[in-house]
Amino acid sequence: MEQAEPSSVDASQLLASLRLSKTDKAAAAHALAAPRATLSQPVLSPLQCTSLRRLVQAGSSRAAYHLPDSVDGAPECQVALTRKELEKAVGMEATAALWALPAALDPTSAPRKFLQVRAFARAYSPGGRPLLSFHTDASDYTVNVELSPAGAYCGGQLLLLQGGCVERAARSEGAALCHSWSVAHAVTAVTAGERHSLLIFFYHKRQPGSG
Repeated sequence: MEQAEPSSVDASQLLASLRLSKTDKAAAAHALAAPRATLSQPVLSPLQCTSLRRLVQAGSSRAAYHLPDSVDGAPECQVALTRKELEKAVGMEATAALWALPAALDPTSAPRKFLQVRAFARAYSPGGRPLLSFHTDASDYTVNVELSPAGAYCGGQLLLLQGGCVERAARSEGAALCHSWSVAHAVTAVTAGERHSLLIFFYHKRQPGSG
C-alpha cells in the first residue's frame, strides 16, 4: 500500500490478508460492501488544532507516551485527554460538536449516552510512530480529527475500506471524520515532518479497550 495508488488495490483481497478475528473480518467485509458510511465535517479551528499539538509535544517526555499500542505493538506516541482537558484546550462548544458526531452519522442506532468515551491526541513521525496497519476498532464509533496543517508532513494518508474500495480520506486541518468500528482503516508511513490527530473512541455495546 505504501507505493500503490489506493484505488488500484483490490480491497477484498487486502481485507482477506488482514490478521483479524473471524467476527471482525466478517463485519469489515460487510462495511466494505455497504455504501460509503462515514461522516466528515470541519469542527476545530487552526488555533484549536495548535493547542492540541502542543499538548502532544508537552507529553512526549512522559513514560506513558511510549507504551506499546494494542494494534501493532509500536510506541503509541499519544497523550490521553479527559473531556474536561479537551474542553479546556478547544472549548466546550467544539467538544460538544465532536461528541455529537456518532449520532449525526448513525441517528437510529447511536445511543444518547455512551458507557465510556476515550480521547487522545497522537503524533506520527519517521522517528517515532510512522504508520498504523489496517485494523478495526474496539469502540462502537470513532472520531478522527486532522490536527496538522497542509504541508506539515509527507505520507500519512488515512485509508479506509468502504464503498467497495480502498479510499483515501480527504483531510484538512480541523476536519473530523466519524466512522463505525467495522470500517477497517490504516495510516500510511509518514516519511517527513510530523502528523498529529485527535482520536475519540465511543463505547456502548463493545467492550472498552485500546482500539
